[in-house]
Amino acid sequence: MVTNEESQEINELIKISKLPSSKVFKGSPKKNGVIKLLKKLKLDYIFGIHFPYIISEELIKIPSSQFLNLHPSYLPYNKGWHTPSWAILKNTPAGASLHYMSKELDMGNIILRKEVKIDLSDTAASLYKKIKLL
Repeated sequence: MVTNEESQEINELIKISKLPSSKVFKGSPKKNGVIKLLKKLKLDYIFGIHFPYIISEELIKIPSSQFLNLHPSYLPYNKGWHTPSWAILKNTPAGASLHYMSKELDMGNIILRKEVKIDLSDTAASLYKKIKLL
């Protein structure tokens, strides 16, 4: 199920990317025959953008070139979920990273990453907003 906020983010990404909404998949790839459809499309690349599911090796292998992921953390710090919270709690860098997907969670080679400054007044929500702006 997609929340209203997630739906707004998806619509914003569709607008920015200029992709038809039929080319943007949301929700678990294990449902609705998404994996089967992606295999039929013979894709060169797949981009995951803050995708809240663990990506299976089967899905990673679908594109002929690469599966890339835009992750809301300054990798290798704060892998997984709730990354702004962990950056604040652990006093580690916060930001966003574009990396190649691997079967190990958030361990693929990093292509690009940008850091945001954590202010003393930041909460997980305010830090997440800064990261989304990247």
